[in-house]
Order: sequence, then structure tokens, then C-alpha cells
Amino acid sequence: MQNSLSNLAVNLTSFSNIDEFMGPFSSWANLKTLYGAKGDGINDDTQAIQNALNDLGKTGKASVLYLPAGTYKITQTLNLTQARNVSIVGASPDLVSNGTA
Repeated sequence: MQNSLSNLAVNLTSFSNIDEFMGPFSSWANLKTLYGAKGDGINDDTQAIQNALNDLGKTGKASVLYLPAGTYKITQTLNLTQARNVSIVGASPDLVSNGTA
């Protein structure tokens, strides 16, 4: 199974208004700290996100990818090939397209 996203920015806001949120946990892979994503809406985060997706669910790697609050610029198609027993958790995602997605 393969899922793709292309040419969009993902805007994640803070979890501060959500009482139920209990993470992030140390077992989760943090997109910014482990993979170098900036999440500033300016720098291209495509490769950092793809690297995280490539690792997601592999032996010895996290099965949960955490995207901290930010706006993640994505300029190419992303592929998630390990789509079983994995999760991607972010802060209230809003998808903002550049009009081509």
C-alpha cells in the first residue's frame, strides 16, 4: 500500500487547547529533532518528511511520527510504503495547498 501527498504545506497549530493530548512520548519519532524539519513554511521540509516516512515502522525505529506545531513545506510527492501499524500525529492539521494538489 502506498499513499502520496504532493505540493502542499501542512500547518500544525499548538495542542495547548486540547485537554486529551498526552504526548509526545519519548518512543515517538519527532520530525524536527530527529529528521531536521524546520516547519517554518519557508524551508523545504520534503526530504526530512520522506526520510521519517521511510523509517516509520521499521525494526528498531518508531511506529509513531510526531509533527510538532509548524507549517511544513512539501514540494514533491511523499510516499508511505509501511502503512500498517504506524501513526502520524500532529497538532490540529490544516492542509494549505498551493493550488496544484
